[in-house]
Amino acid sequence: MDIFGEKRYDNLDWLTKACEPVTWSVMDVIPNLPEKYTLSDEEILEGAKSGRIRMHSTFRKAMAKAGVDYQRHENILMEFYELTFSEGLIVDLEANKVYGSVELVRTKDHLTEKELNETLADVRCRISMSDAPPQIERAKEILDLIGTEIANSGKYKRSAYQLGGAIDRAFADIMANNRWKIRSVDLAKKIPEWIQEYVTNNNLAAMRNFCVLKAATHRDYPIYEIEEEKL
Repeated sequence: MDIFGEKRYDNLDWLTKACEPVTWSVMDVIPNLPEKYTLSDEEILEGAKSGRIRMHSTFRKAMAKAGVDYQRHENILMEFYELTFSEGLIVDLEANKVYGSVELVRTKDHLTEKELNETLADVRCRISMSDAPPQIERAKEILDLIGTEIANSGKYKRSAYQLGGAIDRAFADIMANNRWKIRSVDLAKKIPEWIQEYVTNNNLAAMRNFCVLKAATHRDYPIYEIEEEKL
């Protein structure tokens, strides 16, 4: 059993181990992104009649036409594109004629190391909980397991609002300072889900996953994955 994700780390080459790169499943989608999508005259006229051509809907049409599975990473993938308008574009709504073109054009082909590190550092843990005593106690358990100075000072709070804020501040500090050496954005984004599920629903599989992750942080290598139990 590869509980702590050791196989993933062991399979990395020595240079990758030394650099500790950030991974993210969106990087598997990026090579499939189309270079451009040309809007039809009908789409341009429709946009003009509604007041503007919407980036969001245009992006979705482009991805659907290219067969790209974009839904999980829609917001970040949209940043790879810009709407461009041909010089002298004329849209004649009375005649339903378009003179010129509008295109969704890809403007970048990868995420930089800086962007990946910033995305990882910005992952937060904003949970929703009530003042019900069981939830209060489980939130304190989470803070106790986190174990940092910020977490320890927060576990003596009494309200759901204060305890939720303490968890978020403690987790934000961990991610911003790479204290747990988590190098996978996907893994980092799962942690708030586990904490939320345990605190509000007493989901023991979620608590098990969080405990395995916390145990892995005591090992001296970057963490890309753990063996998870399904929630």
